[in-house]
Amino acid sequence: MQGAYTSLGSVIGWLDTMSARRMHKGLLVVGLYDPETRRAVTGCLSADMAEEAHDLYWRKRVIAKGKVTRNRRGQAVRMEIEELEEFGERGRASVDDLLGIAPDWLGGQDVDEYIEEARRD
Repeated sequence: MQGAYTSLGSVIGWLDTMSARRMHKGLLVVGLYDPETRRAVTGCLSADMAEEAHDLYWRKRVIAKGKVTRNRRGQAVRMEIEELEEFGERGRASVDDLLGIAPDWLGGQDVDEYIEEARRD
């Protein structure tokens, strides 16, 4: 069984909360909410990005890039945000679209079978 781990990555969600409680430490804490999964990820970004985050991205769908901490299930739970960008209303890419560049990447398994096998290791 694997515990929490951190890696570079991104999270897409609505920038729906901001807390200035840690501004004295140079951090703005934000919440990125994904209505499809009904989960939120807590993100920290540097205080110098606070005004930009509020003025440009508040209550908009964004993609946040940086160090993502995931729980043992692989779900993003928090992140250190290095870059924010508006994502707009685009939906998520389908698995078929993602696998279109390498259709046999999963070795003939469907996605659910592949993920189940990958999590056993």
